[in-house]
Amino acid sequence: MALHALSGVVLIDFREKRLARFSGTLTQQVNFGHGLLGHLNEGGVIEVTRVRLSPGQWGTSLFRTNFDGRFALFKNIGKHLDETRNNFEPVPPDTDIQRALEQIVRKSANLSQTTQGDIE
Repeated sequence: MALHALSGVVLIDFREKRLARFSGTLTQQVNFGHGLLGHLNEGGVIEVTRVRLSPGQWGTSLFRTNFDGRFALFKNIGKHLDETRNNFEPVPPDTDIQRALEQIVRKSANLSQTTQGDIE
């Protein structure tokens, strides 16, 4: 497990008992199977930020990873992800999949029209 080599910050919203932010950096190489099965290089980073959407409802607004290493002595591995989410909106509790997809398509079309207007 790589937690012993991870140094960082954990922020908790104590009122709601929820993880608000987590960030960490590998301070040393992490070996699996004494390095024969693989390893993660020192300096790898993970960052997660969560935002309160409503009481008891939280969403992940940022998820970032940047890890490199080697698997089984032969294969380089890398996990590089930078995902940001925003503009969360509540939907009625009785929303079904079809209605949700229609809303997504409509919003996507509106966003596309706005973006094209900015380009022209």
